[in-house]
Amino acid sequence: VNVPVIAGADRLAVSLVSSGRSSSVIDLAETAAAFSTRGPRDVTLIPLDGYDNGDPANRLDIVILGDGYTAAQQAVFEADAQALADGLFGFAPFSTYAGYFNAVGVFSASNESGADQPASCPDTSIPMNGQFKDTRYDSTYCYSGIARLLVATDTTAIYDDATAGYADWDEIFVIVNDPLYGGSGGAVAVVSKTSFNVEMLQHEVGHSLIRLDDEYNTATPGYPPCSDYGRSGITTPCRPNVTDQTSRSLIKWSRWISPSTPIPTTTAQGSEVVGLWLGAHYQPDTYYRPCYNCTMKSLGQPFGPVASEQLPMVLYGGGWEGQGSYWDELGSGSGIDIIEPGTTTPDPLA
Repeated sequence: VNVPVIAGADRLAVSLVSSGRSSSVIDLAETAAAFSTRGPRDVTLIPLDGYDNGDPANRLDIVILGDGYTAAQQAVFEADAQALADGLFGFAPFSTYAGYFNAVGVFSASNESGADQPASCPDTSIPMNGQFKDTRYDSTYCYSGIARLLVATDTTAIYDDATAGYADWDEIFVIVNDPLYGGSGGAVAVVSKTSFNVEMLQHEVGHSLIRLDDEYNTATPGYPPCSDYGRSGITTPCRPNVTDQTSRSLIKWSRWISPSTPIPTTTAQGSEVVGLWLGAHYQPDTYYRPCYNCTMKSLGQPFGPVASEQLPMVLYGGGWEGQGSYWDELGSGSGIDIIEPGTTTPDPLA
């Protein structure tokens, strides 16, 4: 919350009001002093082998941060960041377009290893050990009451460290040095140090960068609705890999569907086959997915043609500079120029 500075005031304080109840008065000067114990932005740039691919002005630049790595564990973070980058760019379609990315690590030490695991988590599907750790980005499991939802909550520190280490960043990943399974997408993709973290990152980047939806079919009340034809007055269109449209000619990925594939599609098929399977967007009905079982539904699976084609569209369309919200629309920036600027004579922009 931005609080205006009042000229002549000798004290600046706020009181938070929710549902008609007010908190005690919070002295902002005291609060700022408490947070200042974090210290200056003490960061170290970590080059990653194979991912210095050109001028940041014509690349999508990724910064990998680590949370829960102590100063003595910097070498561990460096190896983990390299492995994570190698895992992402060894996976299609990122492997095809790897030359359009730069990737670096930026290290800032945490006081303790690990992440918060609240023992009071209402979701018991992944048992928490009750630990609370003093880490750089205050990563915690059980975010919003979901055990596996691991979020690096101090986004101010994340953005400050990324900028201090590599000011040209477009996308940020955070590796959390905790072995418990967990991760999240959104403006910052977060994965724990689980054996599945590469597969998790592939899925989460589908959200964070490519703006794909989940293809899960488990009912989750309250998840925002979408519609590709204004169903029931819904004005938010569905993400590229989800639809509520069932008319073959109007399905947005219809060009990928073979005339012999029935609509809706009910039989199991490999990831290369595009159809219209019921169940997506956290609903067992209403919404359809283009792939029987791909990475936005299950880890370790391919993206599939419909999701894969979104990566070049994002790269060329732009709008990802500086990374906004998952819900922001892309396509408003300059994007990648496949003819490297400065390599043509005469310069077409001169």
